[in-house]
Amino acid sequence: MKQHKIEPSLLEKLEQNGSESLAPVPVFLILSKKRQLPVLPTTAQSVTGTSLLYCEPSPTELRTLSDEKSVQFIWDANAHITNTPFTRQQSNSRTDTRTIVFDPQDDEHPADSHTMNGHGIKCAIIDTAADTYHSDLSTQIAKITDCTDDGNYHRGDQVHGTHVAGIVNQLAPEAELFLYKVFNSSGFATRKFIVDAIMAAIADGVDVINGSWEESGCPGGCPVDLAVSYAVSQGVIFCGSAGNSGPAPMTLTCPAGNTDIITIGACNCNGEMADFSSKGPSYIKNSNKPDISAPGVNIASCQPGGGYQLLSGTSMSAPVLTGACAIIKSAIKTQAATKDHSKSGKNIKEAIMKQAKDLGYDRNHQGAGLLNVNRTLRQLKSSRNTIFHLRQRELLRWAVAVAIFLGGAFLFSSKPWQVHSANTPVLTQTAQAQETPPGILKKQHFPLPPPFAQAQADTTPVPIGPQYSTLDHEQAATHLRFTISQVGEMLNEEIIR
Repeated sequence: MKQHKIEPSLLEKLEQNGSESLAPVPVFLILSKKRQLPVLPTTAQSVTGTSLLYCEPSPTELRTLSDEKSVQFIWDANAHITNTPFTRQQSNSRTDTRTIVFDPQDDEHPADSHTMNGHGIKCAIIDTAADTYHSDLSTQIAKITDCTDDGNYHRGDQVHGTHVAGIVNQLAPEAELFLYKVFNSSGFATRKFIVDAIMAAIADGVDVINGSWEESGCPGGCPVDLAVSYAVSQGVIFCGSAGNSGPAPMTLTCPAGNTDIITIGACNCNGEMADFSSKGPSYIKNSNKPDISAPGVNIASCQPGGGYQLLSGTSMSAPVLTGACAIIKSAIKTQAATKDHSKSGKNIKEAIMKQAKDLGYDRNHQGAGLLNVNRTLRQLKSSRNTIFHLRQRELLRWAVAVAIFLGGAFLFSSKPWQVHSANTPVLTQTAQAQETPPGILKKQHFPLPPPFAQAQADTTPVPIGPQYSTLDHEQAATHLRFTISQVGEMLNEEIIR
């Protein structure tokens, strides 16, 4: 048995149970991409899109599996995961977090706008069960799923999940809520429960996942970490609480330290960071974390049985961002649907961080600062107004016109780049040549056909139109480069030799 390939806590369990134990051991195997197991365990279940394999071998079979070259590591599937702790106090009404994360001076995207509601967006709440009969939630719940061993969604505590779902609903009242119960009636979740919930959420086509929980002591790279990263790769925005282990640095655990997700710290309603909010840097490449901050102190939201209560914790700040992301994604879908969702989530995260309000705290405490929904929407909207319909063929067909002369000349259009639209098709345009120093960095190259390569003079007009939408990869030595940065998919053009 190769002990270094088995999680230490799992190894301790095996030793405590003794070598003669026949009880199955629920585990996740991380498999090598280059090798395959010669014989799969009879209980094996692969986790779509990841290198994970779930199985329940006997202790003897487990020791044999650790010797397989195709098995990189073995994780305990039953390792316990807890909610981020919170404090509780009664309240007569909900906290209006919208007024905190919306800029009151913004007339273009006011907090009370009927369009700022998350319409058409699916939000997953992976948590305890929630009170599905609460008057604030019942009409927006699209699906409930029990991923635990209880066999009954409504069994067990509902305080945490109800409060979290209520915050999402308060920010985005028209978003659909998909509720996944991962904390059983005994009060804990397991890696298996959470991985199952994440994969179910992806299969249900959710847009945003809220994870207000943490796996204490996990250094990263565990099955939950891999499942979360897979969700993000599928275009899902994952909003994870930073944890409540502050104020000491490096107190983030899994999945808060995962660089693929948006990690949220907690501040109060006056923009002061909470001492309990966990601090970075992350366990992955020592990168800065959290990413953003949102209200998480004395937040009033739904409680089981009706009414409201105040809770504090990064568990409360995460659903504020989840609701905000639902608003942002809904606004983007309203403007123009993007086909490449895998990039849109990443760029929404970048826009959220870029437009945050600096609260004056350390980067590994506040992240980029306080969430600002208006400014984020303005950046995304302005990007979409200055770019194309997110299709390279449309760009090549309607927007590109250049003439490059031999000897290192660099061409710019005599007019601003134009965008193809149904109202103003660009059929012809002219370009002028200007001398510039060579040496522009190259990323992605597309050869140019004649007459671009034959342009000689500094001001040679060159016609462009649909006849040059197909580039001849054989004839031209000159290249056109597009640097593609997608938010709606923002395209910046540069012409180079």
